[in-house]
Amino acid sequence: MDDVAVSPVLAAVSAARPARSRRTQAERSTTMRAKIQETVVECLAELGYAETSMSEVARRAGVSRGALQHHYHSKGLMIAHALETLTAELVDRANSQVTRSKVGPDRAAEVVDGIWRAALRPPMPVIVELRIAARTDEELRAILEPLERGAREHQRSLIRAALGAERADAMPTFTDRVDGIIATVRGLVAQTVYQSWSAPESEGAWQAALEDFRQGLIRDATE
Repeated sequence: MDDVAVSPVLAAVSAARPARSRRTQAERSTTMRAKIQETVVECLAELGYAETSMSEVARRAGVSRGALQHHYHSKGLMIAHALETLTAELVDRANSQVTRSKVGPDRAAEVVDGIWRAALRPPMPVIVELRIAARTDEELRAILEPLERGAREHQRSLIRAALGAERADAMPTFTDRVDGIIATVRGLVAQTVYQSWSAPESEGAWQAALEDFRQGLIRDATE
């Protein structure tokens, strides 16, 4: 009788154990991925793309090469996940620059300036190097292009909302102007990262470009 009474309990405990183990493993997996991504960014910043290897990432993260390959079967996939994290961080920074001031050219310029400020901070040097490396690395280019496209579309949407959706949609030059100013941000950041321009030089050039962008929106809105 006792055996009959105990068996369902033992069965329930036994059945619960694998589920608990899976949850614990999932938590460990998430923690390990976060550690690996943090280490990848650290390696990219310190060593550069070419010298960031799976062996070095495994060593610094304190995991075996096999454990690393369990999560990322190639360097490209490992870099892709790190890039997703970096891109999301930049998008969050750009979002944080948006204020509730009245829509119009001034607010649009304010948002664009926020994108510039966000781009000057780490980890932008890492992204700049990856953009350049992608010219001759097909795998990296395939990873980077959709992320870059998504970030650019998000920036367009922020600027469109800041200018006013109706005004932006009625302006034939809006997309070209936005793409031009985003390209300016990227170019000036690259100049600053590679130290061919000093920070004051880049800032001066940026202020001139930003004012041209603002005045262009004002002119286009009245034509």
